[in-house]
Amino acid sequence: MTSGSEGQSSMINETYRFAYDLADARLKEQLQTIADLRTRSAGLLAAAAIGTSFTAGLGLFGADQSSPEYLLPTWATWVLAAVVLSVGGCAMFVLFPVKRWAFGINALDVLDEESRRDANKILRMATVSASRAADRNQPLIERRFNAYRAGVALLVGEVAVLMIAIGVGRP
Repeated sequence: MTSGSEGQSSMINETYRFAYDLADARLKEQLQTIADLRTRSAGLLAAAAIGTSFTAGLGLFGADQSSPEYLLPTWATWVLAAVVLSVGGCAMFVLFPVKRWAFGINALDVLDEESRRDANKILRMATVSASRAADRNQPLIERRFNAYRAGVALLVGEVAVLMIAIGVGRP
């Protein structure tokens, strides 16, 4: 028969379980956020490619820039090229793997001789580890969000420059 204190140590404290579930859910949400952001960035890259194709079609109507059929002024070509490269850079930053992503507790820590005896210690250790990992991941996510936002703003700028260039370039 076990004493009261031994029985207590083998029971999992519900507060620890709840805290661990919250920390684990936060890490899972961060992974899903990165996956969703990457999907949107791939769409951003596709939109920039379509804009580039459209722009190239307009710019190549006339082989001679002095031709009345040539719609894009030289300045617009250079600005649009810089904008498209910048959009691509923003999208690629989001799409590239995150080097310093933290996932939480190391499984080997659970097997540590001291912590094996007490499930509450394991849960507490896992909760602390997962929470710290999520805290370390947050700035990485925010930088990718900022790059995505910049890419979207640049894409809107690309359309604006294209519309201005078409308006200015028409005879």
